[in-house]
Amino acid sequence: MTEEPAKSDQAESSGEPEAGMPASDEAAPARRRRREDPPEKESTRRRRASLGHKLLKLIVPPLFFLFSYLVFGTCRQKRINPEHFDDLVLPGKSIIYACYHQGIIYLPFLLRHRAYGARHGMVSQHTGADFIAETMRMFGQRAARGSSTRGGRAALQVMIDTIVEGLAEGSEAHHGLLTVDGPKGPAREAKMGIIKLARETGLPIVPANWYARPAFRFGNWDRTMIPFPFGRITIAYGAPIHVPRELSDDEAEALRRQVEVSLWECFVAAAGPAAEGETPPPAVTAPA
Repeated sequence: MTEEPAKSDQAESSGEPEAGMPASDEAAPARRRRREDPPEKESTRRRRASLGHKLLKLIVPPLFFLFSYLVFGTCRQKRINPEHFDDLVLPGKSIIYACYHQGIIYLPFLLRHRAYGARHGMVSQHTGADFIAETMRMFGQRAARGSSTRGGRAALQVMIDTIVEGLAEGSEAHHGLLTVDGPKGPAREAKMGIIKLARETGLPIVPANWYARPAFRFGNWDRTMIPFPFGRITIAYGAPIHVPRELSDDEAEALRRQVEVSLWECFVAAAGPAAEGETPPPAVTAPA
């Protein structure tokens, strides 16, 4: 990435659907057709209606919005291989932005520009994720959320449905934003959800990862990173990965491994010497 603080480039966790999934084109419209979800569970409805939840929803998202500008907005940004992103997004084409859960905290700010088009990220059904969804809305992004009821649609399918419908309208680009190892890891291991999303929407996967210096890293499973104000953020992009509509389980697994390897290469490029001692994903340590 070249130095470009004004042209930053975000999202949420990946589902884990079945591999391969060969399907006929005739079956696709039926899969994409939205079904009505059952009513929300009473316990969930009560939590969302509570005064405490409403107050937190009013307070937390604006605080994070301000935090993002105070921290990320003051950092210098360097981009490595930005053409993989720019050559598709800037002319108005749609992509799937794939990254590690480790960098999720930067994504709303990174992909905040409305000129990119509609940006859809997956968010948990849990009431605590209401704050994330509201924060995304403040950055002009859309949260794809599954139904909180038993039998409701999974968030990944909601995002597929929404993107496919948006692309059919043709008024603007529609991007999917996915952390391939979310929501709970293992860290850096890509789940099959990224392949399902690309296959069902027909969009190319653009791998990307960032690293900051200096930065604070949490001790959680993904070692979430927060840069210091006025630091330096490096973002590295990988070549787009195209997923055909018809593919076998073995082909789907090969593409999943390709995504995993490309994301690790992006991380190493962005982190530089700091990548030494970091644990690579299985597709790198035990290649097929």
